[in-house]
Amino acid sequence: MRTIFFDFDGTLTKGCLPTWVMLNQIMKRNGAKVTGELYEMFMNGEIDYKEWCDLTIAKFKTYNITINDFNEVVANTKLIAGVQETFQKLKENGWRIHILSGGISQVIRLALGDALQFVDNISANEIYFKEDGSLDKIVATKYDYKGKAEYVENYMAATNSKREECVFVGNGANDEFVSTTGIRTICFNPDDTDPNNKEVWAHAFENSDNLQDTLPTILRIGENQEEKII
Repeated sequence: MRTIFFDFDGTLTKGCLPTWVMLNQIMKRNGAKVTGELYEMFMNGEIDYKEWCDLTIAKFKTYNITINDFNEVVANTKLIAGVQETFQKLKENGWRIHILSGGISQVIRLALGDALQFVDNISANEIYFKEDGSLDKIVATKYDYKGKAEYVENYMAATNSKREECVFVGNGANDEFVSTTGIRTICFNPDDTDPNNKEVWAHAFENSDNLQDTLPTILRIGENQEEKII
């Protein structure tokens, strides 16, 4: 079963900040003086992913993140060129498309627009607002960082998918864990990862302006024209 997993922020987007960075900027605009300390605590292993999300939402509430701020983030989230064309071509060739992100599901769905019709599943954090527009809660995804590899492994087991028919496309350090699953990995417009690290990335596309640049490689993998993965 041919399946492709895409990261979102920085992979399917270009020319805009990541979702969480935009929200942190809004929070600073609302009076917060420090916004990155919770991320640092998570990266240092002082808190886990759920704790990071729980503490983040508490801070967002303190600095009055609302539905209007969320809509501002959506409006400023820009897809890279070629997303819809790439997704459509993949579907025509029998691929299932999953988006596996540490971003926010509702942002992803709204930003994708017409391209959403080609997506089989989105796994990301979920954000909810109350009727008055104030922030209610964030439901943390289980599938970021090491969880991305867990998602892929669970998916392959549930669908009997072959590793050589699965591809992951990402751009950051939180995507590197997928390499442990043995599926083909594509580094697209790398951010905080080394695209030349062959232990992590099988292929790399640097400074691309169009997602369609990846299509020949993806389709070749799907047709098993590349050497099989051991």
